[in-house]
Amino acid sequence: MRGEPLQAFVVWDGPTWPPTAEAAQGVAMALADALGLNLVETFLAFIQSDQGQRGRLLNIAGSSGFAAEIADGLADTHLDDADAPTGGSAAPTPAPEASKEPAEVAAPPPEDTNPAPSPVPLLRFEDLTIDGQPVLTFGEDPDDSSGRGPGKPSDRSATSGRSRQAAAGTDLAALDFLGMRIAMGYEVRRLRRHGLFRAEVLPPDGVPVDGTSLVVDVHSPEAIRQAEASSAAVKHVMAELESRGISRLFPGFDILSIAAGKADRLIELKSSGVDARVQTMSWNEWKSARASDIRSNFCLYLVGNLRSDLGHALPFVRAIHDPFGSLASRELEEHHVSRAVQLRVREFTEAEQLDLGGP
Repeated sequence: MRGEPLQAFVVWDGPTWPPTAEAAQGVAMALADALGLNLVETFLAFIQSDQGQRGRLLNIAGSSGFAAEIADGLADTHLDDADAPTGGSAAPTPAPEASKEPAEVAAPPPEDTNPAPSPVPLLRFEDLTIDGQPVLTFGEDPDDSSGRGPGKPSDRSATSGRSRQAAAGTDLAALDFLGMRIAMGYEVRRLRRHGLFRAEVLPPDGVPVDGTSLVVDVHSPEAIRQAEASSAAVKHVMAELESRGISRLFPGFDILSIAAGKADRLIELKSSGVDARVQTMSWNEWKSARASDIRSNFCLYLVGNLRSDLGHALPFVRAIHDPFGSLASRELEEHHVSRAVQLRVREFTEAEQLDLGGP
């Protein structure tokens, strides 16, 4: 009820712990949703860890001192009236976890000697197929959508978004690289479906290219300089975007799609090992997304379920047009640090989605 503390119960369908990979993902997503935290991959790593790994993760978080207290509380809940002691000689039987630790344990300082978490397995690009026709998919209706127009903040609680959250052991560089390859492959196929049969990814090796239908990596100033040196079409399009107020070296998107010599899609890419509910855009990215001159060209591409241990969860590419106008968002301001915008990426008007074939 309104005004009362939140109580949430998360139940999985298996008789033993830990749950199966598919059930573990569902539990992790349910916990993140119930708590309003963008920590799905962190919860998933914790659920799938063994007891020793969970202890190390708690040490790193500075929370290991609560383990015995929680175990004692769970032990108390296991006593019913018939088992309750009636005299001084009987004592409650502690839960298995409680018997292994003293009643109070001070949280030890993190040690550099802790072993690194197990690497999170990612899919291989070579094992994926990006063929087929994307279908239109429609997002979730927010609970508080009444009277809220595009780009206006949601009343739901949101996380701070100060740093990117991923499961311990995730190679973020490899995750980003995989997401970039998938998104660019998807975009080439999209252009070819629209009749631009010579569309191609601009090679990163600096070799001059004469084509006018290109998919270009523009995620860094160096990538942009190299792309402009390789292609007159890229140089022309970047100059045109600059004349419309977009920074030449920090444009606020990761991929530029050029169709017949003209800017087609300006793509901000977000890659995730799972199907994340919330993503954060930097303020520079959001400024580009909401610029009136290019809003019709700006797209948010979500490439998700890139972990290889998710069971039947298919990897996907989801393309959302004009995220400023179609996504529920909440502006965050972090004093002395950064300014960002959180996007509830399940709440959109419509998007193209292509489920990718796996191994």
